[in-house]
Amino acid sequence: MGRRRASEQPEDVSPICLRFASLLKDEFGNSITQMAKAMEVSHTAVSRVLNQGQMPSGQMLAGLAKLGQVNLHWLLTGGEQDAANRDGVIFLPVSDHLLAGPPKDSPEKFDPLGLPTSSPFLLDAPYWFRVPENSLLAAIKFENVAAGDYLLIESGPAWTTRYVAYAHRLLVLRHPERAEGFLARIGEENFFDADRDPHFELNTFGELKTALFFNAKRPDVGPRKTKAKEPVPERQEFFAEDVVGVVLEKRTLYGRRSR
Repeated sequence: MGRRRASEQPEDVSPICLRFASLLKDEFGNSITQMAKAMEVSHTAVSRVLNQGQMPSGQMLAGLAKLGQVNLHWLLTGGEQDAANRDGVIFLPVSDHLLAGPPKDSPEKFDPLGLPTSSPFLLDAPYWFRVPENSLLAAIKFENVAAGDYLLIESGPAWTTRYVAYAHRLLVLRHPERAEGFLARIGEENFFDADRDPHFELNTFGELKTALFFNAKRPDVGPRKTKAKEPVPERQEFFAEDVVGVVLEKRTLYGRRSR
């Protein structure tokens, strides 16, 4: 028989942890061992949520999602399943990939697990990006982003086609060599070329050596005549149509808190 919960949670605890305790009692007979086994995590990890008020990890949520019997929307928000689209709260898909377009074009890249958001912005084609362990952004701790954080990305045209909407935000740009996106940020200084078209230095967080962003459409250079694959230039150039996502929010679900 699995060990049962003996201690009580601290007074100052997240409502998510309180609902987690209710789930333990209602679905797992108050047995931490059974709950941990079902989610494929350690007894210690579950105990920290229940007895220390630590937020449940993404691995725990994914384990609950696989069971097919737990209402994750209720666990994370306290709302009913049919309330997902009321009061500005929507339930969004989660991916470990930065997409080269809207979520509907790459359904195979999403988990069965979703996360809610109550963003004040009008969202058209949003998704959550889960920051991986090998993230360049997390390695340099840019804006306190860490592995395991979630970035809310909007890929709709109201954000991706308007410079004033994304100028001071993290961007997802279409990768020049792979069918995916990567994170970048437009530099603070702006420059002007001979035709007075503004272009900006891009910070790609180590993804590319040097890169420029042009706030204009890509020039029409006509069909390429060479058959051989052209070498990748040291300085990559990106244009307005290369913006495929804008980061609107960062969320930390467990372990550490956003500042």
